[in-house]
Amino acid sequence: MIRFCGGRSGGDALLEYLRSDKVRKEKSKSVAEHVGRFCTLVGYAKELLRIVAPRPDDNLEKKLVFDSFPYQWKLNFTNSGAVYHEKSINEISEYMERQKSTADADTSKKRARHQDLKNQKFKQRKKGNRRGQTGGFRNQCTRHEPPHNNHEWEDCIL
Repeated sequence: MIRFCGGRSGGDALLEYLRSDKVRKEKSKSVAEHVGRFCTLVGYAKELLRIVAPRPDDNLEKKLVFDSFPYQWKLNFTNSGAVYHEKSINEISEYMERQKSTADADTSKKRARHQDLKNQKFKQRKKGNRRGQTGGFRNQCTRHEPPHNNHEWEDCIL
């Protein structure tokens, strides 16, 4: 096993990898999937030989898992008065799951707002064509004589 895992300092290399930005939570992954993967890797780091780093304990495992989440989620966690080393990994995971659902809801609100802005764009006046002629609104009311027809059918009061 040592031969396939980086030699005599495989545990050190794996812990260094777990501290890096390469194992941050991906948007496409669920929190449970991310935490499960992370705990598996920490379990491997406990079994591998280490020269520099001590054997990972529960607090180090919690710190590594906590640090792998997005900055805003970690900030919300600490602002709520919680401390990661006083919580279990399951409690941290549940909190981060709520943060993910909140972030997903915010994303869908942004998407809906973007769609609303896109719909409003179609209601704006047409741009001029090459000859310099400008049109009116896309769905302009034609019941009134100019200059009183500067509105759309849906805004017509007649």
